[in-house]
Amino acid sequence: MAAQGTGTRERRFRHRASDVLVRAPSLSLETDGDSGTLVTSRCGRHRTSVPRPLVEALLEETTGDLTAADVRWRVARTRRFTFEQIHDLPGVIDELIPSGILVPAAIEALEQRIRGYTIGRLPSSPYQIVREYWSNSADARDLIEDEIDAAVASEESFVPFLRRAHAVSILGASGSSYYQPTSGIDDEVVSPGRLRSLDPHPRPAPHGALRDGPPVAMSFGAPPTRYARVLAAVYGDPVAANGECVQHADGLAWGRGMFLEDDEAWYEPPWDVEPAHLHALWKRLAAALSGADPLGELAGFCRRFSQLHPFFCANQSLALNLANHVLERTVGRQIPHLALDVLGALLGPASFDTAFRRAVRVHGIDRDTPSPYAAFDRGLTAQLGLLERLVAAGTGEARQALIEGERDVAALMLLV
Repeated sequence: MAAQGTGTRERRFRHRASDVLVRAPSLSLETDGDSGTLVTSRCGRHRTSVPRPLVEALLEETTGDLTAADVRWRVARTRRFTFEQIHDLPGVIDELIPSGILVPAAIEALEQRIRGYTIGRLPSSPYQIVREYWSNSADARDLIEDEIDAAVASEESFVPFLRRAHAVSILGASGSSYYQPTSGIDDEVVSPGRLRSLDPHPRPAPHGALRDGPPVAMSFGAPPTRYARVLAAVYGDPVAANGECVQHADGLAWGRGMFLEDDEAWYEPPWDVEPAHLHALWKRLAAALSGADPLGELAGFCRRFSQLHPFFCANQSLALNLANHVLERTVGRQIPHLALDVLGALLGPASFDTAFRRAVRVHGIDRDTPSPYAAFDRGLTAQLGLLERLVAAGTGEARQALIEGERDVAALMLLV
């Protein structure tokens, strides 16, 4: 329901001087207060702090075949604006992009490479996708498409493939398109392509004891925590009863999490990434490509990837990029990230399997369906409202009555 990270960088698509700019159709402008502009388009009404004369000048010069540098030069040549306004034009254009008033043609080119809807947690607008993240995700998908069959053919090939895909997700195929993940991790810890070392830390304390300073730990804020609580209760997951989960399978520790007070949850991955963990991931992904139940195998793969957190960052983006490639090959659909990493960390296998299958059924799109950004945005508002009512309801019967009364919205939340 919300991103786990609290990174301080503003997240939005930024233009480049070489981008061809396109203006939205059917625009009307109104002066908003002393200096702002209210812009109405078929996408809705948007307020901007940019003065109306400057918006009008930019739109007038945006003919659909000029680069941003040419548009800025033509606006400057009108001699109607101050030096400060002309100097600030790159920032002004960036301010107009998120509302779809001015759109770099590069967005459509990226959409053709990889669907923006399938690379975000809450994909309500393509203009809010960080450009480097989008481009790098497309590069990583190209690598996945080229190498995945050979990679899953042997365990020895799988781990180097995983590391290459992670490095490209952070740096792009060129190695020069750096993307700073949203998790708030420091730049110097990003470590493209580096698995959390198999034994870089003191050995973990006995099972059940808490350790100081885990190598990676995740805290989930109020919306995703409330959502996971409600989903666990509706699914009858054991974590709803005891408030914590310790993930073990095949003699391996896969991490542990717990619900805290004040609508927060905490998750700590395994202290070490062991070869047996990577073996389990390889087996799941290979089975998803060749087995009779690709959805079940992919659910297991994504859940284990979330729990293991094999890299220091960008784990969800890589796991879902891999999963979406396999989904498209096996069932012809792709999905947004949603809160699947939060659910994978906190829910048991049966509950997560149900959630994953419902995500594919409800939110999956095929190759020919345009990315439904606007519909997702409208649905998100309704979901947040229903979530608050479900949290306040308290009892199982009251929650179920709310779900039955709003089944369409509940379906978007994977509750039915």
